[in-house]
Amino acid sequence: HWLIIGPNGCGKTTLLSLINGDNPAAYSHNITIFGQPRHSGTSLWQIRSRIAQLSPELQCHFNPSTTVLNAAQSGRYSKSGAELNPSAKSRQAARYWLNRFGLANHETTHFGALSSGQQRLILLIRALIATPDLLLLDEPCLNLDHSARKTILTAISTIIKEQAVKTIICVAHRPDETPTGLTHTLHL
Repeated sequence: HWLIIGPNGCGKTTLLSLINGDNPAAYSHNITIFGQPRHSGTSLWQIRSRIAQLSPELQCHFNPSTTVLNAAQSGRYSKSGAELNPSAKSRQAARYWLNRFGLANHETTHFGALSSGQQRLILLIRALIATPDLLLLDEPCLNLDHSARKTILTAISTIIKEQAVKTIICVAHRPDETPTGLTHTLHL
């Protein structure tokens, strides 16, 4: 589990976009993901089906009228990029994590009606439902108040401790925005 830190503009988010395939340069450089070299013929969705992401940018663009339960289940994609329909198993997993993070009574609430910290938790649950091999956390505490930041960091630290995800890469600017349990640090 990695922490990537450095000043604004040093390339932290760009590094995540290269890993996730969101950056066109990912296809013009020698990049290997999950032991496979990425090249122009590689399906982006074969890679993305194994990666989940949490970021303030995702939160800004998320549909505010989606219910919490549907939002939590929406992060699963096939290897061809099609969004998978929620199954009974994914609903059960969503309800498990909603209960675990104290949001069980918000299943039918619209995503946009939640506080920013609660929305971030829902997006973390969404990432976990996808059962990723790699979880990319791009400034998971950005613009959150102290209480929400503490809640998010506790949730991420618990995920790390329980080994709910094989590998986590977390971008942060400040020490008080860093979850416990990260084992490596890259300074950019």
